[in-house]
Amino acid sequence: RRVESLAKHSRRLTTMNRERPDEARARALVERVMDVSLEHADKTGGVDYLSQDGTVALEVTRFTDAEKRRGRAAARGSRGSSAASSRLRSCWVLMVPETQPKMKSLVQGALPHLLLLEGVGETYFSSHQATIHVRRGGPLSGVYEALLQAGVKRAGALGDDPTPEKSHIHRVVLSLGSSGTVGGNDEALQGLEAELNARQDNLKKLSATATEERHLFVWLDDDTPYEVARPLHRLAPDRTPGGEMVPSRPPQLDPIVTHLWVVSEESGRGWLWHREIWTYLAEDDKQNRG
Repeated sequence: RRVESLAKHSRRLTTMNRERPDEARARALVERVMDVSLEHADKTGGVDYLSQDGTVALEVTRFTDAEKRRGRAAARGSRGSSAASSRLRSCWVLMVPETQPKMKSLVQGALPHLLLLEGVGETYFSSHQATIHVRRGGPLSGVYEALLQAGVKRAGALGDDPTPEKSHIHRVVLSLGSSGTVGGNDEALQGLEAELNARQDNLKKLSATATEERHLFVWLDDDTPYEVARPLHRLAPDRTPGGEMVPSRPPQLDPIVTHLWVVSEESGRGWLWHREIWTYLAEDDKQNRG
């Protein structure tokens, strides 16, 4: 009987939810910014974290687009998702729609054209500007037309490294983006609101607690729709052309959410809504900016 009891206890332990790395990372940021101590509470379902004094609840989730995830999985499964060349002067990022066909050969096909752009001092490609250039019969029409036919929407060099490692070889990396229009912070917030308001599971977990503060933490990742993730991407400027670092209006969410955290998994940049204001976050900074 003792052996049977131990076996049942062992099975219960294996079915308990363990703290995931992304949850631990979110917890650490919340603890540092809010000066609170949180304990993993989602053992068999329920909210992810509760504070020791029972006043704070934290639920961690992520905004992932299924269609984009499938496209990225196809790109990751291909050897053509990146390409290296000792002839490149810097690393490049190619932005293409997540539904782009023939992704396996796209990067290798674009590499010689990027070398030609570097040769004439060009470090950026925009499909809109390139289309105008080709129509006017500009000197780079051949290069631009090839990139346009390949489906490249944007391409950018990451700049020369002033102290490059001898072993480093520059690469061309594929990045999947949305084919929609690119907006600012408020447009990103609007897309985020639509997604979060449809997620009753996260809201139910928060509402089931009797805490004063109910924090919803949202990771943005490589599979987040581009128009939502763009403002916090590492290649995006801290500020919009108008100088704003955060959205200009409150989030339109269920009032059960008292604190909203929106953080890019890739860059560590984020926004925090609490006390009726937005605060700009930088995960690696001890000081946060509002």
